[in-house]
Amino acid sequence: MPGMRLTPTTRTRKALERELRQAEYRGDVRTVKRILAMLAVVDGYVYAEIAALFQVSEESIRLWVKAFV
Repeated sequence: MPGMRLTPTTRTRKALERELRQAEYRGDVRTVKRILAMLAVVDGYVYAEIAALFQVSEESIRLWVKAFV
């Protein structure tokens, strides 16, 4: 399944990247993984690729996207 294509505004992408830096600084691996997965969806990767990369289920990716939008 190709998943959903997201096209965030520049402002939203910058906010995600800012949250990513903060999560990295805090050592919050779980949040880092979720934000990186969201950025991968935005960049056009399919759920299966993202799930394999982060060693989570495609269902997890779907739920993260649903929570984001």
